Amino acid sequence: MAISNLLDCLCGSRKKSSSRAQTPVTRIQYEIEGKNLPESSGSQESIDSSSQFTKRKENNVEIREESRQETAPKLNRALVVASKGTYTLVDHPFPELAHDKEVIISNRATGLNPIDYKSVDYNFCLPEFPWVTGREMTGVVEAVGAGVTGFKIGDHVWTSTYYRDRRAGCFQSYVTVPVHTIFHLPSNLNFNAAACLGVAGLTAAMTLWRWLDVPLPTQTPSSTTTTDEYLLIWGGSTSTGQFAIQLALLSNLRVIAVTSSKTSSMVQSLGATTVIRDGKTNDEILSEILSITGDNITRAIDLGVSSPHWL
Repeated sequence: MAISNLLDCLCGSRKKSSSRAQTPVTRIQYEIEGKNLPESSGSQESIDSSSQFTKRKENNVEIREESRQETAPKLNRALVVASKGTYTLVDHPFPELAHDKEVIISNRATGLNPIDYKSVDYNFCLPEFPWVTGREMTGVVEAVGAGVTGFKIGDHVWTSTYYRDRRAGCFQSYVTVPVHTIFHLPSNLNFNAAACLGVAGLTAAMTLWRWLDVPLPTQTPSSTTTTDEYLLIWGGSTSTGQFAIQLALLSNLRVIAVTSSKTSSMVQSLGATTVIRDGKTNDEILSEILSITGDNITRAIDLGVSSPHWL
């Protein structure tokens, strides 16, 4: 089953904003989404009304342009890593497609991840300077190559981008990616909520299905859990943890998660049993976990910074 169909069943998880100080920059054309932003319940149709645009083809690429009035050439504003540890805002020309199976996306929300600042601070995953970082985003299809099928201008999409192409960095107004890396936005998620699908959502899915050999879930979860096997998640309130809980339950696993007292009720609402870590040693936490699960923990995911050595 396609990951886009599966994630359509899930509620959007929120990530926490990074508190690490960075070089100040001015506000630009689109918002870089903080992970704890509240979800908007309003319609997104006002963002991109198809009645305002016409379409033309140029070099076998379909381009959307405003029909009401002549406009200046579009610029692609980007948050650029200009050199080691240095950011700047740059207006680039509107991107060009390198081949006919690429898509240009107009950015609406960009997910934030620790690697975004760590790669700059510690100088890794930056093939050259200048570079544009950012790993996940949502937006509106702005242009499609002649070989693209399944997507059209105006579609709402999300993507987990390539890391080795400056055009695919998500901290810019227009993001250019191969069509196989994009998916239609689930109908139950807005741009902000879906901006964390590309890293947290896919990390949870790959961890369970590829590395932990959890069976692929059915589209509709079972009304009762059919196995005594437990998945232990140390850090259940993290974005990846929230996705992993929901995916594991769809595969009929039981989930026990270690959380703080502040996040325990939220994690329980997703369907997991929780063990609160506050004020306890690792040995005390483990003893409480085993009193609930017995010897039935068959898989574990470590998403915390204070987890015991055996996880």
